[in-house]
Parts: sequence; structure tokens; C-alpha cells
Amino acid sequence: MTISALQSKLNSALVTNAAGDYALRTMAEGAQTIGALTLTDDANAGGNYLLNEQTTTNMMSKGTVYRFDGVNDYVLVPNDADIDNGTNDFHVSFKIKFNATPTANGTIFSKSASAYSTSDGYSIFYNTTINSLAVLVYGGAVILNTTSVGTDIADGNWHDVDVVFVRGSVCNVYVNGVLDFSEAFASEATITNTSPVAIGAEYRAGSPRFFCDAEISEVILGNFAPTAAEVKDLISGNIPFKWQYGSQTDLVTNGSFEPTTGWTAQTDWAFVDQGGGDNEAVATTAATNFGVYRTVSITAGKKYAITYTITSISAGSVKVSTGGGTPSTVRATTGTYTEIVTAGSTNSYIQILAGAAGTTCRVDDVSMVAIGAVALYDQTSISETYWGDVANNNDGAVTGATVLNQPDGMAFKNIILSPVAQDATPKEGQLIYNSATNKLNVWTGAAWEVVTSA
Repeated sequence: MTISALQSKLNSALVTNAAGDYALRTMAEGAQTIGALTLTDDANAGGNYLLNEQTTTNMMSKGTVYRFDGVNDYVLVPNDADIDNGTNDFHVSFKIKFNATPTANGTIFSKSASAYSTSDGYSIFYNTTINSLAVLVYGGAVILNTTSVGTDIADGNWHDVDVVFVRGSVCNVYVNGVLDFSEAFASEATITNTSPVAIGAEYRAGSPRFFCDAEISEVILGNFAPTAAEVKDLISGNIPFKWQYGSQTDLVTNGSFEPTTGWTAQTDWAFVDQGGGDNEAVATTAATNFGVYRTVSITAGKKYAITYTITSISAGSVKVSTGGGTPSTVRATTGTYTEIVTAGSTNSYIQILAGAAGTTCRVDDVSMVAIGAVALYDQTSISETYWGDVANNNDGAVTGATVLNQPDGMAFKNIILSPVAQDATPKEGQLIYNSATNKLNVWTGAAWEVVTSA
């Protein structure tokens, strides 16, 4: 593997200095220095050394960032159905660096309406009372106002933050991929409003306020609640395809079966009017994996959320799937469920299936949306006048924020080499120094490759 290929994979910069030695490029604010690695040949099982990060201090953002001055800078994204979360799970992630401890509360991301007591909305901000991130959600009354004291991210270093809203359950706040704090988020009240999204300030009733004094390089709004493992995926710097390009557009145009056009009922299933033209999909002692289905426009490998309601069930169970995809968890009680599935093939089917032999039930109100980033603002789309939405929904208009061009890569306060035996199952991208060959090696996911200069 060449150095250029390794740079692309690791998002850190291996360089060759004048003496031809390999080194890690370390960064200072607005500048860069080269520090050669010192390798010590200690005896160990494989004669290998793993490059370890001694501390996460001075983590560097990638490329271009916005500098918000905390006085009157902000980015405003027009309201759109795709950025309204309703009663659904969602998350907001961002990369941020405070250059000094804020002297006043500063809002990082918000979708705020006119008043907490009468409207719906939310904001994520730095709370100077507790020197911690905080989250406020309201829907006619305050639903969530976090008081947990988490990591103080106002330390002059870059941090990856992901705030995950699991509706009717919990709000999880992650810092640098690690759960920082959680608070109960039990209300299912809607937080849909017609207000714009504001980055770097709260925007309420037509005016910005609570400006944030910080640098921000990436913001993602997603219409799903990632797990702890998925949060690490999302901050990796290369968002997997399955989490890209989310949308709140329902892909099932007649999920209430009124009319039933496009739907097909298999053996022991039928569409039955429950009164007043209210059709439901009804199973009578249906066989396993039989059900109702229709074509939908989906893409293989992409994640989708299927929501449906079991209005009645007296035997068996129900599950959902896409053509060629892995079926969801089976459900055996009445209720409304949202299942996350991966499309098995492109332009395939949505299927409501019996999960067990002899299933007798009624199903209604089926919907399906693509989950992922419904808004994605990263360093590649930064400009003086607007922040482009890579998810192709709404661009954000820039007011005042300054564009800074910073070196690309990761900065570390300290680098150490730890002697380790060569892992039996290394992770893709793992970099080691092999003292037997005096070479740097990288694991490609299939084999160890020597790092070469060209």
C-alpha cells in the first residue's frame, strides 16, 4: 500500500522527511510540524509495535471549518419536511472546538419555535452554569431539560458529539464516540414545527440569540437513533452508505390500503373493510412467510424504517421485510412498531408477513422511509455565503461566520509505541511497526501490506 492510499484510509498524514524516515504529521493551530517516530526493539511474540494514541488531546478537525464569533454569527436552514422529526427517533451530531471557556450559554444546534410553553422544538447548547453540553426539548411544555454534568468540551480541542433522541425512552449524549451521559426522555409529544434549523445560535420567532463562540466543521441531522457502535461508525470520517441520504418521504403511497392498488395479498390474507371504507390487511390462520406486499423504490444495502400497526392478533405473529432482505423481529401483540431493515435488492418489495404458522391478525397504516442523514453539512460544502447540504435537501445561509482553512489530519499531544503480538484478528486500518523487517505495515482487512513511499 502506498502512503497516499494510507492517508486516504486513515485520515492522518504519514510523510517522509529529508532523511527518508517515516513520521506522523502533528498539528498545531494553523500550522504543522513534523516529529519523527522513535522505535525501540523490545522482545515480544511477533516483534511488532502498535501505534497508540497516548491521549485524545488536540484531536484535529478535517479541512475547512466555520468560526462562529459568539456575537452575531449563525447558519440558517429553511424549514422542510425532512428536518421535522415529529414523534420519531432522531440524532444530531457535530464536530466542535471551543477556543476558550464560554462566558454565556451558546446554542450549537436548534429548531426552536416561539415559546417553550406553547410550541414544539429543541436545542443543543453549552451550559455555562454546569460547564457541560445540555439538551432542551419542549412540546407545549418542557419535556427534557438535561442537568447532567458531562465532559467539559470547552478545552480548546476538537470533539465529536452525537446527541441521540430515543423517543419515549432516553436521550444519550456521546463525546468522541463514548457515552457521556443519559437522561430519561419519556414523552412522545411531537416536536414538529415550521421554524428553520439554526447552527451556531438559537433562532426563535424570527430572531437569532444565544450565539455560540466556537469552530464547527460538520453537522448531521439523522432520522434514526444510532446505537453506541453505530455512533462510532458515524464519527469515523467516512459515513457508511447505509446511513447516507435519509428522507422523511413515505415510500408507501397507500399504506392504509385505501385503495389497495399495488398491493398483493397471498394465500390466507385479504384486504377487508372494517367499516366506512377503512381497509385492513387481514390474515386467517396464515402460513409462515405468507402475507401482503407491494413494490417500492429502494436501494440494495440501504437502511429503511418500516412502521406498521397490528390492530388485532389472536394467534401467531407478524414481521416485515424487503425483497431479499432479512426479516425484522416478530411481533405477537397489538401496537404500533417501527422496524429497521436493510434492503436486500434495488427496486424491490415491502412485505408484511406471518411470523408463525396459523397467524390470525389485522394490520394497518404501513409506512416506510429511508433512514440516515436527512441533512449533512461537512467541510467539503463550506462556503462564504452558504453551507451546502450534502444530503441534497436544504442548504444553510451563512450570516457572519468566518471560513477557516486548517491542515488536514489528526493531531496528538503524545504518540507512543506499545509492543504487542500481531493480532490474530486485526481491525482494518491498524498500523504497526514490524521490527523484524524494519517496515510499517497496515492491515487492509484481508492481509498485512508494507507501507511504501510510492
